[in-house]
Amino acid sequence: MNSSCSCCNVAYEFCELIECLIQDIQHLETETVKARYKLSQHLTPPHDENVRNEILSDLASSYYEYPAYGIYLALMHSNENPMESDEYVKHLLNTAKGRTVSSQY
Repeated sequence: MNSSCSCCNVAYEFCELIECLIQDIQHLETETVKARYKLSQHLTPPHDENVRNEILSDLASSYYEYPAYGIYLALMHSNENPMESDEYVKHLLNTAKGRTVSSQY
């Protein structure tokens, strides 16, 4: 077996794993935002507004500092970060306003 081919397979397997982890992170972020929104509906002023103002804070961090993440983005997403895609950002903003639509997240 060609060792370079084996390396390509391993790299692809790692990218597949990262893809699954990113999907899990997106799902958990969505659930966090949903819970914060629901919580804000049951709080009294000014606590309700405080939660809504920070509804998107402290979610997943950027992974750009990891070379493996850069490889993943290049191989799987043409260097576009799925955590910052227009579709995903729009989804989170809608979720933060209580407008959730059934989706992949």
